[in-house]
Amino acid sequence: MIITAVMALSLAGCASEGKKIVIPKLAPAVQVAKVTEVRVEQVSGPAVPMAKLLTTSVVEGLREHDVVATEKKDDISLYVLNGRAEANWTDTRVPFVMLIYWTLKDIAGNQVGTYTQGIRGARWKWEYGDPLIIRAVGRGAAKPISSMIAEEETPSLPVLLMGAGMLVNQVQGAPGSGNKALTAAIKSALGKLDVLITDDKRQAKVQLSGTVTVQAQGNDRDRVGIVWLVTTPDGFEVGRATQENTVPSGSLDGDWDEQAGRIASAAVAGIERILGLGGGKGRRTPGIGGAPPLLDLPTLPGRAPPPPG
Repeated sequence: MIITAVMALSLAGCASEGKKIVIPKLAPAVQVAKVTEVRVEQVSGPAVPMAKLLTTSVVEGLREHDVVATEKKDDISLYVLNGRAEANWTDTRVPFVMLIYWTLKDIAGNQVGTYTQGIRGARWKWEYGDPLIIRAVGRGAAKPISSMIAEEETPSLPVLLMGAGMLVNQVQGAPGSGNKALTAAIKSALGKLDVLITDDKRQAKVQLSGTVTVQAQGNDRDRVGIVWLVTTPDGFEVGRATQENTVPSGSLDGDWDEQAGRIASAAVAGIERILGLGGGKGRRTPGIGGAPPLLDLPTLPGRAPPPPG
């Protein structure tokens, strides 16, 4: 589910040839992915094929209860669910062939709750991976686990990313000195946030990539777009911030040093929203709650603000 905050950045005012492009500090359009709520670790105890089937079944069961769940190890998640299965072949006092002990923890490792699930059925059906038993495990575990989450105060995205490393990739596609200047400018702007900038991929929890496109629009105007994409190392898109407008043709073909600082200063406001940083009152957690209100953009001299979209 993608939540779109409809805002816009104007890259240029009304400029004549020979004059510098004026780039106001306005927030970009922002898209934020709904953060995964639960990562289900592979169930311990059974043989690997059975463990994988059980894990997948629990993920599917949670999704049926409208919980965003995954079994991918590197996915960002607010909670982690561990399951340990133990056989009950001999104790006839308990009417279950297996017992699965579930433990739900938050991202900081604090225990949120536990649940013991009893599995009925013949021993051979369990050992041979009967689809009915596997499906029953997923559905049976999903309801109490989703209830634990509903009762908790959902932690926000900063819990996941605060203090984690961000790898800033080289900006691509800009004319003139844009790639180098924008990369340096965005690193400088991000340095003011509570996110560690790192060049070591092993330390990076998230990555930032910037892509610039310039398209001729006619009448001596170019359409310039900049997309800042925040992803996890395995490619999960956390969110994107988009800046776009028209500028005089060729106005960005040379030195970007002054423009890059203004662009980065505006872009970082969108990246800040994606990461959930800033702590301002009334700020909503990305992926949780509704879209923020429209930004009242000031009118530039001789030019109306770009349409929302």
